[in-house]
Amino acid sequence: MMKDKPWIASLQEKVTLVAVSKTRSREQIQSLYHQGITLFAENKVQELKQKAQLDDPWTWHFIGHLQTNKVKDVLDFSTFIHSVDSIRLLEKIASVASLRHMEVTILVQMKLTDEKTKYGLDPAELPIFLEKLTEFAHIHCLGMMVMGPLTEDRSQTYDTFKRAKQLFDEIKKTHSEWTILSMGMSDDYPIAIECGSTMVRLGSLLFND
Repeated sequence: MMKDKPWIASLQEKVTLVAVSKTRSREQIQSLYHQGITLFAENKVQELKQKAQLDDPWTWHFIGHLQTNKVKDVLDFSTFIHSVDSIRLLEKIASVASLRHMEVTILVQMKLTDEKTKYGLDPAELPIFLEKLTEFAHIHCLGMMVMGPLTEDRSQTYDTFKRAKQLFDEIKKTHSEWTILSMGMSDDYPIAIECGSTMVRLGSLLFND
């Protein structure tokens, strides 16, 4: 039985909280759901398929790198995808959603570090991506997702998140629907919130690790 976490409610007053449930059981998810968390996310398609049920009382998000041939599987259970990192992936999501007559919410994943292990759209590509979005009335891009750098140097984390907030604010000037800046995980979410995050993705911090 997981311990109650009274701080969850106070955090949810500041930002939208998404619980990253990778490797966790449905029992653990249900425990957090009863503590007021209604958004859960997986980063692997196979695990989402094994774990999610169509009548779940909570909402599933997908936050991992998504290959185009797995889009159909994700859309079986989730209509909120954080990790749209290319126009090719956007087009595939739009194609599947159109065939199914679905409305899908996305965030564009931006790459703001030089780390080769991270995915994301280069800021220079963002105008083209946003222009392409206008072709798909059933795809709703509400903002962007950013991964912090894998480093012990907090100044680098601050720099990345500040850059993300500046980019977010710039796009928001012409895209009022941009209300979500998803950045911050268990090890760096306080910095992310300080820099302007509106949504954090927490895993180990929530699951008693």
